[in-house]
Amino acid sequence: MNKLNRDFADTIRELRTERLISQEDLSQRASINRTYLSRMERGLHLPSLAALVRLAEAFGITAADLVGRAESRFRKPRRRRAISTATL
Repeated sequence: MNKLNRDFADTIRELRTERLISQEDLSQRASINRTYLSRMERGLHLPSLAALVRLAEAFGITAADLVGRAESRFRKPRRRRAISTATL
């Protein structure tokens, strides 16, 4: 899985958990299958354009905002874990 797919998946999960919405509830609000949503949150599937728009509407944001959040996460440099000198 590439970084952009992972960042999009993390964005969907983060928005859902911040809003205290279950996968079941979000899938019903967005009219998508719960298993499909679960696979999106794990980065195994990318949504169709129609599903992307319905997800954004379910979150109360625009599709552009949803994609923009994932893009911001993608462009943010990842921190490298520091190696402790104690373990060397």
